[in-house]
Amino acid sequence: MTKSICLYTFFVIFFTFTSRISAQERTNSSDSVTNNCIANDTIVQLVVEKDAQFQGGDLLKFRKYIATHLRYPTQCIQKNQQGKVLIIFVVNWDGKIKDVAVFKSSGYSELDDEAVKVVSFSPVWTPAKNKNVCVPQQLILPVVFKSLGIINKVP
Repeated sequence: MTKSICLYTFFVIFFTFTSRISAQERTNSSDSVTNNCIANDTIVQLVVEKDAQFQGGDLLKFRKYIATHLRYPTQCIQKNQQGKVLIIFVVNWDGKIKDVAVFKSSGYSELDDEAVKVVSFSPVWTPAKNKNVCVPQQLILPVVFKSLGIINKVP
């Protein structure tokens, strides 16, 4: 009986210690996303020392991501609905996108919704920094929907 209690105590201590190490490893791996920031801040910044970067690039690289993932809604193509949507969003201190919204509408809710959806599903960014402190940065991105017409129109 004493051996089973000692063995049980050993397993409880062992698994508790192992789970703490595992939790620390997960915490340390998420720190690599924040690009070695000495701290983080929760106040959204408009102007920062080092802008947030999308996959090591700049907004041009993010525009390419948008262009490849954006789907022009079929009903909008059929109705020849076009326009420019201004999307406002925040790259949080941990590099995740949050608070995605329409800043200025195209006039068509389908186009607005598609632009919001694509920006919302963006992969993790490298966060903005002020004095090596990761800070949330607010950005505005224009997304243009322009129909090129029906290419293979049957007479």
